Amino acid sequence: MEDNLQVRTLLLIILCWPVFTSAQWILLSESYLGNVYLDYQSHKKKEPYHFVWQLQDFNTEDKSGVKSRRILNKINCQTGERKILYATSHSEHMGKGTVLLGGVIQSPWTEPLPKTVGAKLISEVCR
Repeated sequence: MEDNLQVRTLLLIILCWPVFTSAQWILLSESYLGNVYLDYQSHKKKEPYHFVWQLQDFNTEDKSGVKSRRILNKINCQTGERKILYATSHSEHMGKGTVLLGGVIQSPWTEPLPKTVGAKLISEVCR
C-alpha cells in the first residue's frame, strides 16, 4: 500500500510539473518572515480532495541557503485538513535557482489553527 501511495504521488508530481515553469503566483499572505503565494492555475480537484501548489518566499535565506520553497498541498475541504505531498527548497527567491532539497513528504493530515496561513490556504482553495 505504501508503494502504491508513492507511485500515485510521483504521478501527480509529473502531471503538475508544468507548474514549475509556468506558475502564476498570486499573493496569499505577507509577514515579517516573507510572503506566501498560491498558483491557482495548478488547482486540481479529485473529490473529495483539492491539490494546489504553494510558494513560500522568505525575506532572508536560512542556514542552508534556502530563499524559497514550493509545496504541493492535498486539501480535504470536508474536514478542513491538509497534508503536504511534495516540497522543494530553492537557492533563489520565487522558486528559482538550484533545488537544494526536494522530495516526497509523508506528512500527516493536519487542521491548521484559525487565522494562520494554513487556515487561509484552505479557505481560499475550498471557497
